[in-house]
Amino acid sequence: MNTAFSTLILAAGRSSRMGQDKAQLRLGEHTLLEHTQQLAEALGCDDIHISHPHWGVADTLPDLGPLSGLHTLLPRCRHPRVLVLPIDMPLMTRELLDTLLEHSHTESVYFSPSALPCVLHNSSAIQTYIEQQLMQQGRRSVNALLAWVQARAIPISAQPALTNTNTPTEWQQALSDWEKSLRPSTPPFRRRDTMSRQPRSFQPLNLAIVTVSDKCTRHTDSSGDLLAGLAQHEGHAVSERLVLPHNRYQLRADISRLIASDDIQVVIVNGGTGFADHNVTIDAIKPLLDKEMLGFGEQFRHLSFLDIGSSSLQSQACAGLANGTLICAIPGSEGACELAWQALIAPQIDARIGPCNSVAHLKNSQQAPCSGERA
Repeated sequence: MNTAFSTLILAAGRSSRMGQDKAQLRLGEHTLLEHTQQLAEALGCDDIHISHPHWGVADTLPDLGPLSGLHTLLPRCRHPRVLVLPIDMPLMTRELLDTLLEHSHTESVYFSPSALPCVLHNSSAIQTYIEQQLMQQGRRSVNALLAWVQARAIPISAQPALTNTNTPTEWQQALSDWEKSLRPSTPPFRRRDTMSRQPRSFQPLNLAIVTVSDKCTRHTDSSGDLLAGLAQHEGHAVSERLVLPHNRYQLRADISRLIASDDIQVVIVNGGTGFADHNVTIDAIKPLLDKEMLGFGEQFRHLSFLDIGSSSLQSQACAGLANGTLICAIPGSEGACELAWQALIAPQIDARIGPCNSVAHLKNSQQAPCSGERA
């Protein structure tokens, strides 16, 4: 088996929120770029390429996101297997990347729910796809690329190593966490036997996707298409798609029907969650919930705040359970849908994720309810 691989370090971002070049931030005695290079070298990589206008190779199509770096550097790689590392994960560990590489001998892989780091199997087809996405203003995201190559998602519990650092506050927190990791560790907390976990298998679920809009149609529902593609890529079934107007009573009637159905286990509603008067999605949904999952809205607004600042305060995103159905209401933009899916929804409807997920609470679930979990 060929164990050789190339490494691409994506460091060409503008770092506008950080206020300085992230590649040159100091992590101990080294820059973040040097630290990331050393990580690749420690894994045994002999072919490292850097996307950066001064410290590596400048992107041929600059300022178009991570795909720009892949577009420029993939043709330069000596090995078919390519490890893609972002520059802004200072807590990434060799052990975690070893796990990723171990699963990548025959297929492209990534850690769910984070698109990066990932391992791709380089080919002319991938290079052509990336160029088309950049030139045609398609979905310029690594998530879209992973879906196209049918990369396998490796489930993983929350890992500080996968935390991005995009602002000075996040960088200071990462520095603090990095310094703590250098200190001698205390003996690990030992759970009681009743808290132990047996390996769980993936359970495909039946989803319904509802888009709330007065303008789009089923044929122009790009956010619904995105969510459906992400769900199907993870192995779930999308049993129903709806596009409904901003009418609380029609929304309530159709969502009630989905809740009462025998087979729909998850309903994702996108659109109509803002603060304007015509946004009635939350008013329509909340009376239907048996129990609200308060942490969903809190975490979504927190993640949005890191991206769009105080504008996130006007989001009323929420989730909850009704008749064994998980209802998630999220904003209608593609960016918000992708964020909610990757960070919150996908892990919560994956029976393999612990210690807590929502699968056991759903109708027709094959998973036993969690017991003794600290949540």
